[in-house]
Order: sequence, then structure tokens, then C-alpha cells
Amino acid sequence: MIEMSKVEKWQLSDFYQSRREKIVALLLGELIFLKTHVKQIHCVTQQHQFQTGLEKIDYILGLLKKSEEELHEDTFDSIISLVYNILKEIVIELEKELGI
Repeated sequence: MIEMSKVEKWQLSDFYQSRREKIVALLLGELIFLKTHVKQIHCVTQQHQFQTGLEKIDYILGLLKKSEEELHEDTFDSIISLVYNILKEIVIELEKELGI
């Protein structure tokens, strides 16, 4: 019985994870993604877009580090929306640059 509960918790860890932990994991994942790809880009304007996105996401992560409080659902949703909009800005600028 104990082993089954460990398996369930492992499989459903997303449900047990706090909103704050989810946001921090998301932000760290996006930072890693952007840092990895900014080094591969040779176009200065594209590098600038990635760098701006990195700075914005790093700023949000810094704000979260200052507070240990659990996030309310509306704050969680707002941060998700903000990260989405930051990434959307990068994509829109890259599409403009590439003429898509």
C-alpha cells in the first residue's frame, strides 16, 4: 500500500506541486531555452529580442525569489499570461524579421 501511494504521488506530482513551484519551474525552463538559443542566433536584432525576453523572465523570477508566499490562483494565471505574452512578442518579432 505504501509503495502504491508513492507511485501515485510520483505520477500525479503536478497536482501536489504548489503554484509557486510550477511558476518557478516554468520560468527556469524558459530561461534555459532562451539562453540556449540566443547563442545560436547570428542576427543582432533577433539576439536583442531573445535578450529582452531573458531579462523580462529573469525579472519575474527575481520577484518570486523575494517572496516565499504561495501564489493565489489569479496571480498564477497572470504570471502565466505574462510569460506567454513575452514569448509571443519574441515570435512576432522573429516572424517580422523573417518575413513570415
